[in-house]
Amino acid sequence: MYRALLICNFTYHREDGQSLPALKGPRGDGPLLGDALTHHQSGLFDDANVATHFDLTTDQIRDYTSLFFLDSAADDVLLLYFSGHSVGGNEKLYLCGTNTDPRRFPGTAVSNDSISEMIRDSPASAKVVVLDSCQAGAWKGEVPHRPGFGRGSYLIGATTATQQAPDAHANGRPSPFTRALVDGLVHGAQSSNEDGQIDLADLFNYLKGHAAAGQMDPYQRFEGIGRVPIARRAVPLRVAAPAGPAERVPFLDETTALTTVDPDRVARFRADLRPDIVAKYPAELTDADFLARAHLLRDGRLTRAGVLLFGAAPTAVFVSAIVQCRQIRGVAKDGIAEDQPPLDGSVPEQIMQARDFVAALARRGDRPTEDSAAAQPFYEFPMITVREVIANALVHRDYELDDSCVHVRFYADRIEVVSPGHWVGAELPPGERRPLGDLAAESKKRNFRLAGILTWIRVVEGEGSGIPRALQECRRLGAPEPTVSYANGMVIVTIHPVPLDLGPQVADEVRDRTPYFPGPVTAGSYLGGSGPLFFLSYARTQQGRRPVTPADANRHVVRLFDDLSENVAELVGIEPGTVPGFMDLNLVGGEHWEQGIRRAATTCQVFVPLLAPPYVRGGWTAMEWKAFEQRPVRVREGETAGSGILPVIWAPLPEAPPDEIAAVPLFLPELVPPEFDHLYRENGLLGLLLSRQDEVYDMILWRLAQEIARKIHVQYVEPIELVSLDGLPRTFGRSADQDETIK
Repeated sequence: MYRALLICNFTYHREDGQSLPALKGPRGDGPLLGDALTHHQSGLFDDANVATHFDLTTDQIRDYTSLFFLDSAADDVLLLYFSGHSVGGNEKLYLCGTNTDPRRFPGTAVSNDSISEMIRDSPASAKVVVLDSCQAGAWKGEVPHRPGFGRGSYLIGATTATQQAPDAHANGRPSPFTRALVDGLVHGAQSSNEDGQIDLADLFNYLKGHAAAGQMDPYQRFEGIGRVPIARRAVPLRVAAPAGPAERVPFLDETTALTTVDPDRVARFRADLRPDIVAKYPAELTDADFLARAHLLRDGRLTRAGVLLFGAAPTAVFVSAIVQCRQIRGVAKDGIAEDQPPLDGSVPEQIMQARDFVAALARRGDRPTEDSAAAQPFYEFPMITVREVIANALVHRDYELDDSCVHVRFYADRIEVVSPGHWVGAELPPGERRPLGDLAAESKKRNFRLAGILTWIRVVEGEGSGIPRALQECRRLGAPEPTVSYANGMVIVTIHPVPLDLGPQVADEVRDRTPYFPGPVTAGSYLGGSGPLFFLSYARTQQGRRPVTPADANRHVVRLFDDLSENVAELVGIEPGTVPGFMDLNLVGGEHWEQGIRRAATTCQVFVPLLAPPYVRGGWTAMEWKAFEQRPVRVREGETAGSGILPVIWAPLPEAPPDEIAAVPLFLPELVPPEFDHLYRENGLLGLLLSRQDEVYDMILWRLAQEIARKIHVQYVEPIELVSLDGLPRTFGRSADQDETIK
């Protein structure tokens, strides 16, 4: 967006009589320049974005200027214009307010240093200062070590550091410099590239030849790479002579003057270059030379690919060059959604920020690795695959489509990365879902130069290796292969979660950290070997929506178990590294499996069944319940007798549970907000997990851990000997001899 602040001071007054002389020109300079900036044929500014102020005091100049530069966006082009008295001294320039004391400029005028600080702090892509005042060239001084006044900043002054700017010859008439400035904006300056864009260099060239020649020499100091358009011209239609077919320049290799280079982005990119690339593009190269050698800068203008990598405001050229990240609570597309602010930086920044968005939601904890003694984060999804798929979407999307952007959608059971365009090099009929590996060999680069340059810093993998790397990561972690589909002009890549059961290595890891896991036990259990503090009983899910391992199907229960164990351990103060609860993690059946369940059910202190429709149908859940139910409970003196069973709502029950379950009071959290209690009753803990209502889930789980700790403190459930589970009923409310076998 183009925005302008025009300050015009012509009346100066101080009560002590020490005032600067009045001026004639500034009264007319502001309105005339405002009309030129908003001219219907040549202007780039809207009327609403041009503010003109007359006769401001020193404090008012500071306030208006500070707000102007602070209240800006990354894609803004800001123009600050000042017409009035200024004076140079001590390698500074002082802009005079109506109350400036000519005996004390440093204390009563606005120095260029203070405005320079405002400019440096502004996020705008380009900041332009135009001064119609005396000694304007003193803004920068001539001392080489003095800092500049900002990245992407441009100064045009009416005079050098030693010249006086002539005033208008009559009140209300424009000053000579502003008159030339307006003429250049409206019709005088010509585009050096014949593209209809008048940039600051074009305007200054005009001023050099037309601004009161002989009286002043306009001054310029540009700190920025590329050109900043400041006005426009109609481009005449040319009819070319018949010729052979011209070579088509790829869309992203065309140049544009709509934004400038961001030096910080160039510096960060060059700092991360691979050693072999540094050898070709040594640090001694200026940024302009580096970009030109990389074919990203031509005739002082960035190419469109250069804009995506290094532009100060990529969205000024590509309206849709953003990434929209969304967390969707649940698995349905119409679930409750939480949108994040759009990512509108460079392509490398967007890749990493979108990856970090997923990582923050997918992180499930830390654990040791073979390569490091320190615990490392582990995630619900294959994060290398996530990064490669996001990078592929941003690098190969169709940037000629300006009505849609890249989307990253995080569901409870999958991630979707959506990009505009079609899959280049492969047939992908609408509605058909294909494995990513089937398309890998058929894919082609849409934006060849963009993809190639990003490999210089390994943001994306090298030639042809990005998708294979993503697939390799899925195979390593046991995650299902991503799938690709096409609908409504968009390519959708779906990434599935990592199974929790990854084979013997992870099974051994779980055994090592869980002293009550079936099989050899090397760690001592809590309470001198008497058994786990709690038993998490749940209905096993063997098959989900897609083919998965049993542990993957029950991954949400495992999440609950880990979180609850952590809370209980904190409350009862057990030895670090000892898991206080038991959960059946083997899921393969057999003698050791039954022994582990039987031992835990007959020795644990609190039995925590996760009520859900599959649970109340019985089977192993009924046998676990009845094994615990037989055990006597001894209560501390002075405490009320209770049950060691603590039923939890895992998923809503469509009808009343069997009488045997209904007779035991449900766990209903105390001291929680009413809305939290309502969400728990309506959705269960599984619903809270799937809908990503983390705050509610965390509070309910903490109250559950507190209730477990309370029961452990006030009562003791005596262990019993149970030779086998075979004689126990397999349904709730029925005896064993009446029970039908449930397989």
